[in-house]
Amino acid sequence: MTTALTKPLAGVGEDGRHLYTCPLCEAMCGLEIHVSDGRVASVRGNHDDTWSHGHICPKGATLGALHEDPDRIRRPMIKVDGQWQEVSWDAAFRRCTELLAPVIEKHGIGAVTCYTGNPLAHSFSLGRYTGVLLGMSDIPISYSPGTVDQWPKNLSSHLMYGGWWSFPVPDIERTDLLIVMGANPAASQGSLLAAPNVMGIIDAIRKRGKVIVVDPVHTATAARADEWLPITPGTDAALLLAVVHTLFAEKLVSSATSRPTSTASTACVRWPPSGHRSASPLSPASLPSAFAPWRVSWRAPSAPSCTAELACVIRSSAVWPAGSSTWSTFSPGTSTPQADRCSRAPRRGR
Repeated sequence: MTTALTKPLAGVGEDGRHLYTCPLCEAMCGLEIHVSDGRVASVRGNHDDTWSHGHICPKGATLGALHEDPDRIRRPMIKVDGQWQEVSWDAAFRRCTELLAPVIEKHGIGAVTCYTGNPLAHSFSLGRYTGVLLGMSDIPISYSPGTVDQWPKNLSSHLMYGGWWSFPVPDIERTDLLIVMGANPAASQGSLLAAPNVMGIIDAIRKRGKVIVVDPVHTATAARADEWLPITPGTDAALLLAVVHTLFAEKLVSSATSRPTSTASTACVRWPPSGHRSASPLSPASLPSAFAPWRVSWRAPSAPSCTAELACVIRSSAVWPAGSSTWSTFSPGTSTPQADRCSRAPRRGR
């Protein structure tokens, strides 16, 4: 077996060179794995991979060490007399029943939840049957890595485009101004940006335009940007409102406006760029009331504010300055508890 570049590949289970896709996250980078004496000798980024062009993060580079780690859990474990012990799957399932049955009997299935890891999306069997299992269990809420960094994006896509997975893909190859908010594509390969060699693209943007990174931390991406804005954590929604305010105040928005845009204009007049100084974190009173038509109709009874609801919508709004080139924004979403509740709203209310 050979690649397009006539480099030999080893068969399954054989020593030699193997090509795989990393299962750790949605970037799905191509890996070149060398096996010697039945063990992983090295893991490198596959430069021939169309998707990643050789990018590899520290997690991917250490997959071999992770596989061979003596502390890696290889069988089910339960705690007996204060000590962890390896047991059979049958024994593990019996123990789960012993622990969960009394809780469900007393409090109902709503007292139980689960967490599924990122590799779930990269396994046909896990992705197919986990959903069936959770559906049969009647567990009302489940969690995943997406609960932390993705679900607000799903919600904004659902509200704007009618589909939870209708993610707009920024055209960063042809943009002249790229604003990166709270993301670090130098490590993540751009994640949902779905573009190969993202840092190479960012370098190209800098030659013809500008790259701005908004992040409290001076990340590797910030180090490669033209400008780094280290805003106070929790004030990102205020910053975005200030940006929208400036666009309207300086008449950079097309005059062909719809009612929601007019509503935004009215609201942002009351939210000057300096408004972020007293908005960490944002409170319900600090949110312009004119944004009410933009908010999600469902609201969790225990949600302390509608900040996340507003941030979800504002982050997904595309504003095109008149007479300028493309303006793309990239944000993985907010990670506040309110956002987690906000993201699940239409499931229960519609």
